[in-house]
Amino acid sequence: MFINLKTILKLPVYTQSGAHLGRVRDAELDVESHHVRHYMVSQGLLQKDDYSITPAQVKAITSEKMIVEDSVSKIAVATKSKNISGAPALGSVSARIQE
Repeated sequence: MFINLKTILKLPVYTQSGAHLGRVRDAELDVESHHVRHYMVSQGLLQKDDYSITPAQVKAITSEKMIVEDSVSKIAVATKSKNISGAPALGSVSARIQE
């Protein structure tokens, strides 16, 4: 199955036990391997704490939701938009700050 970026960037995220964590708001890609390094999940626009979820923590992705391990924990995230070499940005560039 294939899912496009537009669909992924709005998916609701739940833990295996059913707790709602928020929605995928960004994805950090490794430009050399073209793989996802982290999914950034936020509960809303005003939240300062997000979840940084690695692909290893993802148990399932469908066109309707993402299910992750129960052990996912919050991190503080500083976010700024950055557009490299004039190309359209796919999302914001995120710097992870461990609490």
